[in-house]
Amino acid sequence: VLGRLGPVALLAVAAILVYRADPFGSSTTTPVQPAVPGAKSKQHGVPTGYAPDRAGAAAAASNDNQTFLATSGDLTQAEQAMQTMAAPASRAALLQQVQTGYAQVLANVRAGNPGIHGVRLGVSARTLGERVDSVTRSAATIDVASSFTLTIGASNRGTITRDACSLYGYDLVWTAGDWK
Repeated sequence: VLGRLGPVALLAVAAILVYRADPFGSSTTTPVQPAVPGAKSKQHGVPTGYAPDRAGAAAAASNDNQTFLATSGDLTQAEQAMQTMAAPASRAALLQQVQTGYAQVLANVRAGNPGIHGVRLGVSARTLGERVDSVTRSAATIDVASSFTLTIGASNRGTITRDACSLYGYDLVWTAGDWK
């Protein structure tokens, strides 16, 4: 997985807008459970085992997107997911992107809410659709549209939940018998 549009940066912007527009409002939603279409198995909780074709690449991008967003609120989970999802050549850059984005979200939440502590982040995602730009035997470029629920909680202020939509670009490579 080589992210082209910076999913974590979008979460940071969403956190800014949510906290500045309505600090700890009363909106609630039910998290969506991600599906695992096209994957033959899971490795460390990450869907794997896709077909080396257009449908397999689309399923990999969609499931990687859901996994990426779902683990964005927990650095340990995100790092474990990246070990499975990301191609070795892009793994370090993606981990850095996750760590930077996570730190940005926390900084934005804290800046807009002095005295806040015990901040917890949670994200659940649902794929709305994919657009396959190109697929070869060794690479695929796919855009994934999703809706996601961002939940931000603080031990001394309560919890808010907001829904948003996004479009992420994935440049996948076929490596070690799977799309990454």
